[in-house]
Amino acid sequence: MHRPFEEALLRVDRVSARGLIANPSADVDAPRSLDAPRSLDALVVPALASIGARWESGELSLSQVYDAGVICEELVNELSVGTGTGTASRSDLRIGIVVLEDHHRLGKRMVQAVVQASGWSTVDLGEGLSVPTVVAAVRAHRLDVLLVSTLMLRSALLVRSLVDSMRISGLPTRVVVGGAPFNMDPTLAREVGADAWGASASDASRILNDLEEVAR
Repeated sequence: MHRPFEEALLRVDRVSARGLIANPSADVDAPRSLDAPRSLDALVVPALASIGARWESGELSLSQVYDAGVICEELVNELSVGTGTGTASRSDLRIGIVVLEDHHRLGKRMVQAVVQASGWSTVDLGEGLSVPTVVAAVRAHRLDVLLVSTLMLRSALLVRSLVDSMRISGLPTRVVVGGAPFNMDPTLAREVGADAWGASASDASRILNDLEEVAR
């Protein structure tokens, strides 16, 4: 299903890429609004994974991977804007999202688009933050849940320090992790002390539903 979208990315064809997100059965722009959870799971995530694998095998250049990522980030930003959550939220959960230490923000943007499209409001703490900075932000915003997106193993391992620091500070915030290191090793989330992990962007909505039920 994602192949036409993937090829549009490799042609740097933004119009066709957006059209396929709006209507996956078409190869031209369509008037339908963007559907964040469906589009991310069906198109963006598998297309980027395939492009990454093709780069690793030598089939694609690094510039093609970069261009594809830029287009996807633009589309994910549009998905996020299109959710129109405003200040309302489906629950009282105070949810934050962050990229710990590294600056790869696409994964965070995809998760944020899904979460907001599902009706929750989020506090975007940003990218490249250190553990002490994140702990201070969690305290300042009184977050119930912190979504942590990682790309590099080093960042994923820092979640252990983040969780320990929050517990020492008396913060009961639940930590939900996701990203390549956790997908490669599903036991890693437990090792770093996370409360839950998601294999894809849409998993965030399911996990938040579960945490919401526990909080009631």
